[in-house]
Amino acid sequence: MRERLAILALLAVTVSGCEATDGEVTLPGTNDIGVAETTTVIDSASADSASNDSSLADLAPPEVFVEDSSSGEACPAGAGCFGEPCQTAEDCLSGICTMHLGERVCSRTCDESCPTGWDCTLVSGGADGQYACVSQFSHLCLPCAAAGDCNGDIPDACVAYAGGSSFCGGACDAETPCPSGYACQEVESTNGATSFQCVNTAGVCPCTSLAIDSVLSTPCEVSNELGTCAGVRICEPDGL
Repeated sequence: MRERLAILALLAVTVSGCEATDGEVTLPGTNDIGVAETTTVIDSASADSASNDSSLADLAPPEVFVEDSSSGEACPAGAGCFGEPCQTAEDCLSGICTMHLGERVCSRTCDESCPTGWDCTLVSGGADGQYACVSQFSHLCLPCAAAGDCNGDIPDACVAYAGGSSFCGGACDAETPCPSGYACQEVESTNGATSFQCVNTAGVCPCTSLAIDSVLSTPCEVSNELGTCAGVRICEPDGL
């Protein structure tokens, strides 16, 4: 009889040590500091209920923000942040719309420094004079026929490409590296001078939105045994 009572008492202790309470299972034994070890159990029924809660689908997507590289501050996407497309100064938070890589984009004012590829330059004099970030490659890769077609805030050369075509370059050196997709090479311009300019590594320049809207063109030529035929290539929505 005593043996049966001892066995029943042992079973009671074992079962009570494995009871689940509030999603946790307490395992027999203790850890090194004498506290009972526990393992959390996920209630699959509750998880399924939460995932099927139709109210979650009604949540509006979060408002998208981009980091304004000009200041490091959050700027609502599409609000005219630094580097975003623009047509007029009113499209930009800074009130400055300028040229960069053959497109019109928003810039910003500056005290001393600007992001890579930009210079802090005085853009207006007098009492209202202000410094603004000006692109080092404002007209880069736009179609051109002469250097005058590439004159922006920083004049660039009209570089001769293969096939008689020519596109705006961008002066470069060890301290002024070219943007991605371009190589700094010593090349000849349409006026016969040589200088180090950024050249598109694809061997031809794509048409930017500005080039298409402005119907910009570049000379071209086709040669065979009968001679050379000169013409022009025009930027259209499908390319040159």
